[in-house]
Amino acid sequence: EKALAEAGLAPRDLLTPWCFSDIDEGFYAAQELMKMPPLQRPTAIIAFDDMIAIGALHAAWASGLRVPEDVSVVGCDDISAAAHTSPPLTTIAQPKYRIGQAAVQVLQRSLQGKEINSLRHALLPCSLVVRKSAGPCHVTTTEKE
Repeated sequence: EKALAEAGLAPRDLLTPWCFSDIDEGFYAAQELMKMPPLQRPTAIIAFDDMIAIGALHAAWASGLRVPEDVSVVGCDDISAAAHTSPPLTTIAQPKYRIGQAAVQVLQRSLQGKEINSLRHALLPCSLVVRKSAGPCHVTTTEKE
């Protein structure tokens, strides 16, 4: 939402469907987006996690759309299956080991009766793993308007 605001755009509820973290749910949510008229359909999907993104890849294929030529798909987590989708999924790799360490620290402090409020939110570094499911938009701005 912050990136949209910085670009002078507002989020549209229709373009931000909510679903559970599941391949089937990702498929059905993305399928609804793929049914939109071409000039209203999003050119990119940024999924909450890789499972939803894998479902979105399937929905694009089932709708006859090409990834990334017609729609880009990006996931989050960098699960092992992400490198083996068709096309391979671009994703945001999370520092899983560091997340586990932080969770154990919070649990230990909590069990010891110590303050944990300062540990509730942690900003950890992550990286973009560029594969083949994301690319430049092939629909021009004038076509979309």
